[in-house]
Amino acid sequence: MTRVILRAKRISIIRSIGYKWRFRELESESTTQKRKEVENLRGRLKILRDLDKMYAAEVTDEAILIEKQIKALKVDLKIYSHACIDMDPQEVEVYMQEMGSYIRESISDKAMQRLNLVDRAMYEAMLQGDQDRFIRLADFSKNRTKECLNIEKNGIVYKKVPSELFGTDLLDNTISTSVRIPRLGVLDVECDKGRIRFKSQLYFGKMDIASPEDQQIEAFLCDEHTGEETALAVTHFDNDRLTSKKGIAKDRYTGETAKYNYDGTGFYIDLYPEKIGKVHNAVIVLKYRNRYTEGIILLRNTSEEAQAKIESHKMRHSGYMCRISVAELKTVKVSIEKSWRYYF
Repeated sequence: MTRVILRAKRISIIRSIGYKWRFRELESESTTQKRKEVENLRGRLKILRDLDKMYAAEVTDEAILIEKQIKALKVDLKIYSHACIDMDPQEVEVYMQEMGSYIRESISDKAMQRLNLVDRAMYEAMLQGDQDRFIRLADFSKNRTKECLNIEKNGIVYKKVPSELFGTDLLDNTISTSVRIPRLGVLDVECDKGRIRFKSQLYFGKMDIASPEDQQIEAFLCDEHTGEETALAVTHFDNDRLTSKKGIAKDRYTGETAKYNYDGTGFYIDLYPEKIGKVHNAVIVLKYRNRYTEGIILLRNTSEEAQAKIESHKMRHSGYMCRISVAELKTVKVSIEKSWRYYF
């Protein structure tokens, strides 16, 4: 399949779901779940090497090749590194040698530099043959990274870490911060006076967005078939409720706490069907930018309260019928069409 995709001159994306994940009902493990068996690791490494050969033959763009290497580090090798935590030292030694050989032959310095500092240190310990440090870093990567507090100094976000493991208590977290996916949600929906208003929030855990000036949000209604975008009005509200709920974080391993301000993360998106006209199966696209990062994301993660309002409401106004629905990942979908009835 990979070879076919690499050689394809055109690729079409099917919008409907073609495969659904299933939970394993029996206690037996699949092949991919047997991570503590060395032959399973060797099989995975063989697949990676086969993919490397395909890419080398078909791909000349260095950026794509580096992304493939980063995926191997962040997914394939990482899950086997984490599996080493509970293994015997002799088994760990074999795993370190197998993975280390692959890294030396296939992973560039550019890819390694794109990793967060915790995982980079873990692989460096592996390559140096320092099993004790490798295991401690693998355990930290798997179990403690998400617990670490973020500390901002002079415009740089640092991760608070144990100095006995890293030689410093603050690690520059710039790379990880710049590629983080925001936490996004539709809190409520209001429909009145020819307007549909989505009350939403977009924030990053353990990172201050204290005022609307700290984060810019743009919203667009995007027709999935034509790609045409229509700008929507965005206004901010004080999201002190989120600050009071999640503004204090605690590292449960060290007991340390820190305060964060999310007041500037709330916003309204206003949609006026009469001004937009006819669209079918459109999504709302958000473009966000703050001092940490920027990106594009679909309006999704609709709350149960908002979803109930959406499912029970059909809006007719000024000759247009507007239907809102909730799709996969609780993504908001909008359809507007002509109607000869003029009421809500």
